[in-house]
Amino acid sequence: MPRFTALICLLLAASGLLHAQQAPEEPTYRTDTEVVVTGTVSKAFFHTGNRGTSRSRATLTLSDGSAVDIHIGPTSFLREKQMELAIGDRVTATGSRTGAGLVIVRRFTRGDRTLEMRNAAGRPLWEDRHK
Repeated sequence: MPRFTALICLLLAASGLLHAQQAPEEPTYRTDTEVVVTGTVSKAFFHTGNRGTSRSRATLTLSDGSAVDIHIGPTSFLREKQMELAIGDRVTATGSRTGAGLVIVRRFTRGDRTLEMRNAAGRPLWEDRHK
């Protein structure tokens, strides 16, 4: 029986590793693709990150009528800083445009407040407890 239990544990561990390797990658910040977008929040939503934590995202409608999705960062960090976005908010975001058109936010401004999400190199500024 101990061999059977050990075999089951080994198979479950291997299955977990295989699943972890197949999980989609989080978008990566690249300074060479930085853009500035300004628009009105038409949709605010959440995405679950690889670690199971909530990540805030929003769709901005730009002045030309086009739309862009922005990946802001940990929802708990935004709540702590009182910078959650709502539909109708006017936002200017500086960030890295990914191949899929998503903009990973480094800094954003809403009204007269600006929140730095990442440093100039694109490294997150939130603490580990928000990961």
